[in-house]
Amino acid sequence: MYEIAWEENWWRYQITLFDWDKITPVHIVYSSYWVVTIWVFYFTFQKFWLYLVVNVIADVLFVFTVSAWMKHVGIFTGDLSMVMTALLFILMAVLIYIFQRWYEKET
Repeated sequence: MYEIAWEENWWRYQITLFDWDKITPVHIVYSSYWVVTIWVFYFTFQKFWLYLVVNVIADVLFVFTVSAWMKHVGIFTGDLSMVMTALLFILMAVLIYIFQRWYEKET
């Protein structure tokens, strides 16, 4: 997703930990956002509506607080609105859930 966002100028990180992680920043991919996604998934799997509600709340909070602050202080720039970013994150959460359900059936 980060590679598409870079190409479409949805968001671009100006400040990163390393020179080589401008497109997919290590401090974002392996951050609390990733950990929260795993924990939410662990505690709400098999309960889709609970999973969706918790993800919507977490994604909206992340986008409108942390992400808004990071944009304000110049950590990243981009053309994608905060509403579209939240919708994209929610879509990714649904796709993760669908993939896991499919994977559970295959094994």
